[in-house]
Amino acid sequence: MSFKNFFKKQLLDIIEWEDPSNNTLVYKFPIEDNEIQNGAQLTVRPGQFAIFLNEGKIADVFGEGMHRLETKNLPILSDLKGWAFGFKSPFKADIYFVNTKHFLDQKWGTQNPIWINDPKFEQVEVRAFGTFGFRIEDPVMFLSTVSSTNKIYKVDDLKGQLKEFVLSEFSNVVAKQGVTIAELSQNYRVMNEAMKHELEDEFKAIGLEIVAFTVSNISLPADLTKILKERTRINMMGGMDSYKDVRKLDALEKMSENEGAGGGMAQAGMGLGAGLGFGQLITDSLQPKQQQPVSEEKKACVHCQHMIAKDAKFCSHCGEKTEQASAQKFCTECGHANQPDAKFCGQCGTKIE
Repeated sequence: MSFKNFFKKQLLDIIEWEDPSNNTLVYKFPIEDNEIQNGAQLTVRPGQFAIFLNEGKIADVFGEGMHRLETKNLPILSDLKGWAFGFKSPFKADIYFVNTKHFLDQKWGTQNPIWINDPKFEQVEVRAFGTFGFRIEDPVMFLSTVSSTNKIYKVDDLKGQLKEFVLSEFSNVVAKQGVTIAELSQNYRVMNEAMKHELEDEFKAIGLEIVAFTVSNISLPADLTKILKERTRINMMGGMDSYKDVRKLDALEKMSENEGAGGGMAQAGMGLGAGLGFGQLITDSLQPKQQQPVSEEKKACVHCQHMIAKDAKFCSHCGEKTEQASAQKFCTECGHANQPDAKFCGQCGTKIE
């Protein structure tokens, strides 16, 4: 290899970067011992920024597009380099590509339970998990405050810090909702918006924008879950009075089971009696509390067999006089119609002949 060919390999005339991993935030272009020649082509793809640094100081920033590296479009670098009259010879600089696309479906969760102030249950331990999305909004801010001089900086390198942001705000946001932990499942949408709003400033401080936030689940301790299920059961039964009745029935049922398991005919009979009594008690407890309307007694017309009121004097279907009507005894004092076998008036008590 000639000296001329070796020298040419040290001059960079095309500078570009593609992210094959889809999870790289910042990538330092490998200059090493090479130099950038005057008029080199810089390609910045959609969703990228290219940032030039000179001896650790941020210089020129390039957005999407193709750029020819000349003095006129490197004003800051030219000033830092002292190129008062432009440059003709190759130069060296650090170049960082910053990925500004959306990084979605980033999972967060409570590795250990966290304490939440609940307006009804006071201090409650809960676990929660969900997802969030972000993007680099300010490449210069992000490069200077987060990734610094790392040759490559990936999402996984940042995720731990972002999860800390989320968990530090979560309990505060829950408390601000003013609802119980049990009611939070009905307020996930409100929680999502509130969390997104609370995290905006923290993300912005390191050059990020939070673009999405989702609470997927909030799980409660087993004992509290049991209490809430019992409360739901009480409400479904119609309140505490009905609930107490059912608990009494449960106790009676257990008693009958214990007695039935005692052995012997007498105990078996007692168990059966208790079981029958328990069954009747269930039937009684399931009856509505209010007075039920009594259905009217009916009888068949002796002429057409149509069902009519028991005390009807004439059939409402055929118009014939009923047998009962002709057999009724009328009180001579008050005129009340009594049954054929009545000896005293059912209305005034007068003896009927």
